Amino acid sequence: MYRSIKLIDCTIIASNSLHCEQSTVEGTKVDVYYIQRENEEQSKEISKYSREILNIFKTFGEIKSKRLSVFIAPRDNGGGYCRPGVIVLTPNDKKQDEIGYFKYIAHELAHLWWLKANVSTWEDWLNESFAEYSALLALREVFGEEAFSKLITQYQSKSKGLPAIKGIERSDSKAWEVLYIKGPLVLYNLEKAKCENVKTSSYRQEKPIGISNNIKRQEAILMEKQRIHLICESGLSFYQLLAERFQKKKFFDGPVPFFQSSEGIYILYGEKYYYRNKSRVLATIIINGLSENKCIIDIIVGGGSQGITATLGSETSFLKKITKFIEALCEEKQWVMTVVKEKKPIKNKSGENNDPDDGMKKISPL
Repeated sequence: MYRSIKLIDCTIIASNSLHCEQSTVEGTKVDVYYIQRENEEQSKEISKYSREILNIFKTFGEIKSKRLSVFIAPRDNGGGYCRPGVIVLTPNDKKQDEIGYFKYIAHELAHLWWLKANVSTWEDWLNESFAEYSALLALREVFGEEAFSKLITQYQSKSKGLPAIKGIERSDSKAWEVLYIKGPLVLYNLEKAKCENVKTSSYRQEKPIGISNNIKRQEAILMEKQRIHLICESGLSFYQLLAERFQKKKFFDGPVPFFQSSEGIYILYGEKYYYRNKSRVLATIIINGLSENKCIIDIIVGGGSQGITATLGSETSFLKKITKFIEALCEEKQWVMTVVKEKKPIKNKSGENNDPDDGMKKISPL
């Protein structure tokens, strides 16, 4: 996802008494500037935090700018902001507790990666929600799981009753809460669905929050997961073809945004509303290009209510529909598609996995 509207502002910072705290992280020079001597200790703290945070974020991929300037602006009003290569903070930001201040700096630093979506539409969630959740991940790394879980619990409480992410106007009174609270929680749920050891075709777990505003607080968020191995002409560009086909067939409600999260890894997502059980589901498709002609596709679908039989919900139906859609595309292109199924491994006497299929069940070549 790339910014369709260019930045139209110009940040100019000038002073005849600038002081600087310098450091270098992973080849990127970080300069923290301040004017008032009373902010010297704060500049050192920002420099220390920046080193820790950038070391954590380096897994996101390389940033274009090899120089980052952080300015402590001597003003009382207004918060911080980020522009390519420049972050502006205010002395008042330090009045937060240590964890809150760290998260704030991490959020602004995360915008070095998450700053390419249109800031004037709901797609700004790709900037703000991803930057906020990145900050939470950095916080978990530095302050521990307890501090992270405490904040997640607070976000869960504040997210109740918020409108859906998709389509929200940036001028909406709830836009800040949706992008900075609800959005990160969606990513938190996706992380849990991705990382937990689950059964591929029957994963169903209660989640603490809803994906859209039609999901009641008491309902469980149902999740399904599927993995596909694909051998095609060009695994790294497969995401482009898939997004175009989804768009052409109007597979989702609205456009199919996609972006590159790191080298060779692309993420597509979309929503669908099921009238039969009044449930909105969100699908995230993660494409990992292993080589020029091979890729792994992880499909994660989350919904908000069960079907009539109370066994198969919207998320199950939608997962199957997406899988069949990709299968039809593979048949058309004569690509090899393998759906990965989890099963109990066969172990030898030493306890090692001796299963030659390694848990995969082939449904093609097509």
